[in-house]
Amino acid sequence: MLTKTWMAMILSLSLIPLSSLARAKATAPSLPVSAEAMEAAELGDLPKVKNLTTAKTDFNSQDNTGMTILMRAALGGSMDIARFLLNKKVKLELKNNDNETALAFAVTNDHYDVAQLLIKAKANVDITVAGEEGDTLFMRAAGSDLPTAKIILAKNKKLLDKANLLGETALFQAARYGTVEEVQFLLKSGANKQLKNKKGQSPVDVAKEAKNSDALKVL
Repeated sequence: MLTKTWMAMILSLSLIPLSSLARAKATAPSLPVSAEAMEAAELGDLPKVKNLTTAKTDFNSQDNTGMTILMRAALGGSMDIARFLLNKKVKLELKNNDNETALAFAVTNDHYDVAQLLIKAKANVDITVAGEEGDTLFMRAAGSDLPTAKIILAKNKKLLDKANLLGETALFQAARYGTVEEVQFLLKSGANKQLKNKKGQSPVDVAKEAKNSDALKVL
């Protein structure tokens, strides 16, 4: 038979509101992602990432440089790990100490499959990438991967003529370094070729200065 003491304990437990138990679970201590797991994510080693993380792992934890495991996966270009982390409901907009998101890492390192995956997951596309000139994500993509650039532009058309710190838009960069296809894409999308940069140059002036004959053919 149960003693009065045990009966009192059982009764007291049964009276604890479920909401209190849920709050206790939600506030349970979590563990940061280890340096080993971060490295494995960048190297694309999904089995090792799974081995080094548990149900208590905080997948949004940041190291002393502000890097998250999703940023490391984007840096290394691992689609499998990016999918795994998205299933863990990681935050897409966290930034490292240089103000970069995981999406910025994917684009600047030419991992466009990962970039498109993150955009599909609703990562913010109106961001700048690392560098003194303050280039937008769209500018960087338009100069290297048109399929991704088209997806970004479809998400936010205002990025077409958004300028960097030099007063230059994606069309200026295409005029300087781009191909006929890149310049045509921007013009057909409605890029303003009458704009001037902070030096007072137009995209045509920039193309002439860079001796980009391909761009001059269509500007």
